[in-house]
Amino acid sequence: MDGPNWAQKDRWLFVASECTWYGVTCVEGNGNVIGINLGHNNLDGELPPEVGAFINLETFWLHGNTIKGSIPKTIGFLGLLKSLGFWDNDLRGEIPTEIGLMSSLESIYLYRNSLIGSVPSEIGRLVMLDDLCLYDNELTGLIPEEVAKPYFLKRIWFTGNNLNGTISPSIMDMPNLEKLYLDRNSMSGYIPTGSAPKLNDMRINNNFFEGCPPILLFKVPNLKDLQMYANRFFGALPEVFGEPALRVLDLHDNSFTGSIPSSFSNMKNLAKLDLSINSLSGTLPSDLAPLEQIEYLELHNNTFQGNIPSSWKSMLKAKEMTFDSNDLVGSMPYELCELTLNNLQILTADCQEVNPEVICDCCICPPETEALSRNKLYQVSEKEY
Repeated sequence: MDGPNWAQKDRWLFVASECTWYGVTCVEGNGNVIGINLGHNNLDGELPPEVGAFINLETFWLHGNTIKGSIPKTIGFLGLLKSLGFWDNDLRGEIPTEIGLMSSLESIYLYRNSLIGSVPSEIGRLVMLDDLCLYDNELTGLIPEEVAKPYFLKRIWFTGNNLNGTISPSIMDMPNLEKLYLDRNSMSGYIPTGSAPKLNDMRINNNFFEGCPPILLFKVPNLKDLQMYANRFFGALPEVFGEPALRVLDLHDNSFTGSIPSSFSNMKNLAKLDLSINSLSGTLPSDLAPLEQIEYLELHNNTFQGNIPSSWKSMLKAKEMTFDSNDLVGSMPYELCELTLNNLQILTADCQEVNPEVICDCCICPPETEALSRNKLYQVSEKEY
């Protein structure tokens, strides 16, 4: 593991008791090693099979190094381990199925490596697991249904792999799941219905999902962030019942048709609504005015018609409104132009000098709109939402 070049190696191998070594934690009295934390310490090389000898380990963190090779199967001997943290390394090979023997595991952090193969179904045996982070690897295949078995599991983070297949209905009914991140994979099929009572953040963008999103998804009581952009969803936008908790709804770059339902005005907590790059039509509903928390309203690249409603002047927190690349006509309401004196930084419309469709002196007009970054990350005001 290239010990001589470690950033910190205080007392390693020079003092008899490993309990005094840098990054090692022991139980007072019996000297059992229960913790190893050598994160960001210039470790290099491969993990030896002897790591399985630390049978009393509860925490094993080697993150932020350049550890290579595969995870040894002897890792399964660490039956008392609660937290496994090997993220930000250069680990390759498959996740050993022996991980299912680690019955005390509460968190698995193997993200940002080069792991291949499938997600082991043996993870379903980890009854104490509450955090499963495998994002930014090269994992393939289906997500096994067994992943939904750990009762306490709060976060599934599989972003940026090559996973395929559908979302298992059992995942959408997990009683304690709070965050489901499946974005940037090759998954497909329809989104299953489910109650997911604690789900607050669902990101399935940049896949090949299709069909109409289930109405039940908009009824999940705690869902605040729903990102489904860059898929193959089609059909009408679902009606919204009640007053959802949603703060972010991003459906851009799909094939939705029809008009914006007036019931979208029920989403009074929305800070970001992105319906751009679809095939939506009809007029812009004036009764969206109650969306007073809106910061980002993205409607460009559709076929909306008619005038831009002046009633949207109530969106005082708006930082960006995009109306370009539609069939809108008339003048930009001066009430919206006045928002540029407050928080509004970007206001776009088809107001080009030659044959403008919308008359606007305060807008960014084509071709300038083409230079705007359409894929930037939007930061809503609240840090937690």
